[in-house]
Amino acid sequence: MMHRQFTTLLAIAATFACRTQPMPPHLIDPGASPHPDYPQTRFICGLGIHSNAPDAITVAADKAKAAVASQVQSSIVSEFQRVESMATRSDQPSATAMTRSESTIAIESQFEHNELIRIVDSSTAPDAARALACLDRQEAAQMLEDEIAPQLRRHKTAVKRAQQARDAGDTQAFSSAYLEAVDAHRRARPGLVQARTILGGVPPEHAELDRDHTRLQQWAAAVRSETKLCVAGTRNEDTAAVEAVLPSLARLGLSATAANRCTAGCAAALTLAWNSGCPDKRSSFGLWVCKPSLSVEVTSCASDRTLASGTVQDKAMNGSGNRKDLAQRQTLDRLNSERLDAPLGRGLSSVLPIQ
Repeated sequence: MMHRQFTTLLAIAATFACRTQPMPPHLIDPGASPHPDYPQTRFICGLGIHSNAPDAITVAADKAKAAVASQVQSSIVSEFQRVESMATRSDQPSATAMTRSESTIAIESQFEHNELIRIVDSSTAPDAARALACLDRQEAAQMLEDEIAPQLRRHKTAVKRAQQARDAGDTQAFSSAYLEAVDAHRRARPGLVQARTILGGVPPEHAELDRDHTRLQQWAAAVRSETKLCVAGTRNEDTAAVEAVLPSLARLGLSATAANRCTAGCAAALTLAWNSGCPDKRSSFGLWVCKPSLSVEVTSCASDRTLASGTVQDKAMNGSGNRKDLAQRQTLDRLNSERLDAPLGRGLSSVLPIQ
């Protein structure tokens, strides 16, 4: 009897000792006291806590993983916003707006490898279950690197072709290689930003990529400034279009002047034709509604060959009025050169390095 009582007391004491054993510091505040095997320099960790219940440890583990995912996602979004802010302040000309919508940033910044987040420790206390989850920075970054590797190789090859074309003085070949490199960089960009954010810095191979891309942009800027364009209209009424196009070309980093075809040392000629788009009769509302368009043709001064052609239209330039001449005048008044930047850039990107 005495022996059975003693055994029972030992069991109770052992149980009490287990329950009162101090909680590891990393399961209380992993930020202040990281797990010794998972230092913050190599891992991103998060804590999950859930009050005791039949599935408390499972819920705590899910919360821990969610905490890590939230940390990673928040850091990546912040870095994307910082990069976008720098691009907005940059004077780098572009055929499209450098600043993308919040929805685009949200898509590109989405970290899609939460399966790499693992539970590394857990404990159940009288009050709650606790779990610690961690993400290996190097493992996650390597996963992202593998995904963007084809685009990085494509970028490197395109930069080499661009350099060869630049050395040969072949502007059109340079522009083709430039556009391919820019496209490859754009496609790799989400993975690049995510990997750098997770690693907490720029790895050596990324630094080389940045140098190559910076050199490419410098070459492109030089080509744009060295390629002089002559801009002229086909009729007297095209004067307003010429006046609108010149500042638009300047914002794209191009050197242009109002001159007749291929004079004043121009490398290419832009011939413009403004069409007011006014119909022969009034609309059902009794108004004249004009829907203008601007035709653009680019001709090489060296070969007299047409390099590119297209038509620019914008609903914001539409005009209307009780009289046809007033509606036509309104279309010219609404010829906003800033609205021409993107369509002009796209049209000229096949022959000049404009992204």
